[in-house]
Amino acid sequence: MPPVTLPARRRGALLVAFAALAATALQGQEPPSHFPACSTDSAARAFLGRVRYLLAANDSAGRRRLEHLGLGGAAAASAELVTEEPVCLDAAAAYAGLAHRASGLHAPFPVMVVRAGDRLLVQLGGVLGAQAAEWEVVVFDPVFRPLGKY
Repeated sequence: MPPVTLPARRRGALLVAFAALAATALQGQEPPSHFPACSTDSAARAFLGRVRYLLAANDSAGRRRLEHLGLGGAAAASAELVTEEPVCLDAAAAYAGLAHRASGLHAPFPVMVVRAGDRLLVQLGGVLGAQAAEWEVVVFDPVFRPLGKY
């Protein structure tokens, strides 16, 4: 049986219809437009506890470390977990560019963010942060300029 050929006008219409169908199918495969950027799980609550412990330092070495990290004026009781998605998205982008540039980590991804005074302490969160003890904590000012890391 010889191959079926369509007139050029008909092929063009079929091609346009196929392209529209393909675009619709691809849109259905896009990732969800929203995912939680702020980790608030047990690891995040443990991170909050570690930050509060750090801020409670009252010996001279602990106070020097806090000053070095830009946290000298933050009180342990003021530390709180951040749950505002825009803040966490910005924190993830700043964190990826600083802490894990060489690893190829690209935002967006979940982060644990603790606000202490006007400082933000950021650590990798979610599934990626399951081994949180191995990841760096970066201290940022309110506009995500890095002040230190540990």
